Order: sequence, then structure tokens, then C-alpha cells
Amino acid sequence: MNELKEPLAMSGLSANGRVVPLDPQLTGQRVRSKIVIGIRDLGFHQEVFDWVARDPRVDVAGAAEDVDHLLQLLGHEGIDVAVLCPSMARHLSYPSTRPMLPRTLVVAQDMTVPVLREAIDLGAHGVFAWPDERDELSSELARLNGVRRPAPTHPALVTAVIGSRGGAGTTFLASHLAASFAAGGTRCVLVDLESGFGDLTIALGLRPDDRPRTIADLLSVIDELSPDHVADALHEHRSGFAVLLAPLSEGGQQAIPARLHAAVIALLAADFQSVVLHLPRGDSDVVRRAVELADEVLLLITLDLLSLYGARRTISALRLAESRTGVRLVANRVARAEVTSRDVERVLGMPVWEAIQADRAVPRTQDRGELLAPRSRRAARDVRRLCRKLAVAHASRLQERS
Repeated sequence: MNELKEPLAMSGLSANGRVVPLDPQLTGQRVRSKIVIGIRDLGFHQEVFDWVARDPRVDVAGAAEDVDHLLQLLGHEGIDVAVLCPSMARHLSYPSTRPMLPRTLVVAQDMTVPVLREAIDLGAHGVFAWPDERDELSSELARLNGVRRPAPTHPALVTAVIGSRGGAGTTFLASHLAASFAAGGTRCVLVDLESGFGDLTIALGLRPDDRPRTIADLLSVIDELSPDHVADALHEHRSGFAVLLAPLSEGGQQAIPARLHAAVIALLAADFQSVVLHLPRGDSDVVRRAVELADEVLLLITLDLLSLYGARRTISALRLAESRTGVRLVANRVARAEVTSRDVERVLGMPVWEAIQADRAVPRTQDRGELLAPRSRRAARDVRRLCRKLAVAHASRLQERS
């Protein structure tokens, strides 16, 4: 992947940095979590302060024993976490004060049902019994925003992947494209917009029993969605990219509205360098909005007539030929076939932009819920080439705009 670094650098996609807020293996510059402590009882206050202040991963920016002083401290810039006793948490649970709160942890000497309820009402990220769970408190304080991700210096590359028909390989291409970007040093996130099927979830090695967080967890905060909400919903794949998963089933669940998908994509594009969208087939509002937000739309075809006519319907339904984004054809599982690239151009009016060779290793790895090894040949090599072409095209667009 060395040859990928130069075009990525041109497009602002090669800056070092972590992928999601949870993995210390993939961090950028490590900084200490900046916290404020708000505890009324003087003895309890001193115990927590002494314990937390000795942790080199934490910077105590201030401590307060009354609400007014605490509110002043919380008004300072860059506060990552507030550590509160139940009494302070109760006073800050009013709608007028909630917008001032950073991520909040509650420490309680007596763990009671009312304490837990008040923490939930406040929207606390965790509740810890003191002193039994003080080690867990320290770990959580170090984790919460312990790494600051630099904002991308250039607009993120947003790539939408859609298949011409079922079985074209959309899940394969989207997941391996994200892995290829990550392997080249790009902070990449993969977003699954195909709610209800869970193909991507299974392909990434997750089981329904794992109950991973999904975009459905953001429905309750759709009207106050923030980058922190989205970051908390991300899953981290071992290949180095982040994933926002779709719910495995929509049965009995509220449908995911297109405006939530659009808001999530916009927030992720402000935080990551590459955003890969795994789209369902069809022309739903979700698909149309994703296409509008994308810099590149990859329409995946296979070299057979059913796929070609499916691609023609997709191009027509989404008006891809005349859209701002346009479309690039990617042929998957290419081998000897009666349908040729010339036939593709004749039927669809555009050439194949990139081809991915048929590879017997793909179904074997997918059956195990794995991705191809980074240095695999054939299909993985072709995806790496596609990744480079996308980076170069993105760099060219940025140069034209400047």
C-alpha cells in the first residue's frame, strides 16, 4: 500500500490519527482527559479528588462543592468529563443546565435505585460505587476523550457503493474498500444503510447474539444529535476502520428515517477522512439522500445481462447520469464471460471504470465472517487499485476547487 500514500496525501487523507475513540492501538496524539469534579460532601470530595488527581492520564481542571462554582467551571473550554455526586447530578438535570454538561460520570457512596434513576435522567455515561469501583472510574475517565482527533484539513471523501442486483457483491466491495483505506493510513468509517438484512454485520464477523450498537440507538437523540452520540454508536473493526451498523431486523422497530442517515453522514464526514456508504438497492429516500451527499457513486455490476439491465434501471431511477456526483461502473467477479466490457458500454452508455477479478478466496473468507488479508492478491489487489483511483480523483477535485 506504499503507492497509496502519495495520492492520499494530496487529498488530505494520509494524516495519522485514530479510527474511533475507543482503541488505544490506533491513536493519534495522546492527551490527558480534562475533567471537573463536583461533589458536595467535603470528605467524599477530598477522597475522589485525591484518587483522580494522581492518575497521569487525567487533568483535573477544577473542583467545586456547590452548584454555582461547578457551573462556572463547566463553562470553561475543553472540559471532557464531569464527575458528579448524586446531589450535584440532581441539581444539573434541569433542561436549562443540561446543554452545558460534557460527558458525565456519577460516583455514589450508596448505590440506590433513586441514584440510578437520576443518573439515567441526567444522561450520565456511567455510575460508579465508591470506593469499590474507583479503578473502573479511572479507566473510564482516561478513555473518555483521552485522544483528540484533529479535524481533517480537507473535505472527507464520501463514497457510496450500490449493487445493480442482489448478489453483485456490494457488501464485499464496501467492507474491503474501507479496509483498504484504513491499511493506507486513512481514518475511515463504513456506514451500513441497508437496514433489516444485516449482511454487512455478519460479513464483519458479528453475530446477532453480540447485540452490537447500531444506528437505531441514535433514534432517541435524533433531534439533538451530536458527534459524541455518533461516536458512541460506532463499532471498531480489527482491520482498523470504524463501522456504523444497521439494525439486523426492523421488525417491531421504528424505521430509520433518511434525515438521520443524512445527519450521521455529515457528522462523520467532519470527523473522518474517508466515509464509505453501503447502500441498499432501489430508489428510496435513504438511497437518494446518500447519493446526493456522496463524492463518488460506485455502481457494482457483474458481467451478465440481468446485472446490466438492473444497472440501467438504477441509473435511470436515481438519475445518476445527470447528477452532480455521476457514477462509476465497477465490474465484480470478472472472468471469461459472454458479456464483455464493450457490451457494458453499449447497454449502459459508459465504460467500466475498474474491474475486480473473480477470486475463490472471497466466499471462503465471507463464510467465516472475515475479510481478505491486506496483502492478498487478485480481488484484494484490485480493490487496493480502486482505492488509489478514488484518492487521486478526490485530490483532483480538491485542486480544481482551490
